This record gives sequence, C-alpha cells and structure tokens, in this order.
Amino acid sequence: MAAAGDVARSGISTRIPPRGVFSFIEDQSTRGMLTDAFNAIERVPGGWAELTKEAPQGFMFSPPTPIRQQIDAAILATPSGQSHSGASYGLTMRHMQTIARVGWAQYVRSLLKTAAAPNAGTGTGSAANSSSGAAAAFDTDTNNSLDGGARRRRRKLSRRRRQTRRHRKQRR
Repeated sequence: MAAAGDVARSGISTRIPPRGVFSFIEDQSTRGMLTDAFNAIERVPGGWAELTKEAPQGFMFSPPTPIRQQIDAAILATPSGQSHSGASYGLTMRHMQTIARVGWAQYVRSLLKTAAAPNAGTGTGSAANSSSGAAAAFDTDTNNSLDGGARRRRRKLSRRRRQTRRHRKQRR
C-alpha cells in the first residue's frame, strides 16, 4: 500500500516531491524555467489567484492585468527569465495555471501518470523527459479544469472550424 504523498504508477510508488520542487522533470532547462516561474509567482501577492483566471487570448497575447505584469516582471528577474521564447513562456505559464487550478499533488500525479503511459507525448514514454511531453500530460488537466464558459467557447470554436471545413469542401 502506498504511503500518504505517494503516487501508484504501474505498480511502482513514487513520492510526490514537496510543493515547488520539480525534481520529476528530467530536462534541466524545463525544470529551471518551471522552478523560477513557481518561485516568482510565490513572491507576488495574489499571483496564484490571478492564474486561476482564464487568459482569453493566451498568456502571450492577452493584455496583462496589473498582477500579471508583476508576475511577468518577477519571472524576467529570474536566472531563466531571459531564456524564454514565446512558446516556452506560454507553456511554463500553462503549467503554473494548472498548479493554481488543480493543486500541486494533482499536477504531479497527472505528469507522472502520463510519463508511465507508453509512447506518451514525445513518443519516448516519458512526459517528465521534455517540455513537449509535459505539455501532452498537461493538456488533459487544463481542459478538465476549465470553467463552463471556457468549455463552451472551446466547443463553439470547434463547431465553427467544422462548419468552415464543410463550406470549403462544398465550394470545390
């Protein structure tokens, strides 16, 4: 039987690391970015509460709120802050948003669960191996944690895309 704080994964128990310790992420660059972002958000009053809200156009293109501006400045001041591309920043912030919405333990469980799945994410079988594999693990929890309004908008967008495809086929 697994002890409290353990995650059962393919018959193996893995201890959930303390909050903010990303030791289960094997890629050093990704681990550093996530750790720096986590610590930066911890220092901003109301930072975690702000991340539970949906950024309508994503973290790169939505106009930042005052608290988000503080978070951005705190992340830029970290050692990995200047290393971010637009994609790595967006992915890092989605990870932080999932932690804010579902909590640390569930976030770690979702990544470890995906890491245990064969050929998950990047095809290596380990989501904790790379940032894109982590994103694959993460998408499921992000979709599950969306509020009803965000789900409706996502479904509506999917309907529009299907209608556009049908319309294009008919015009040919």
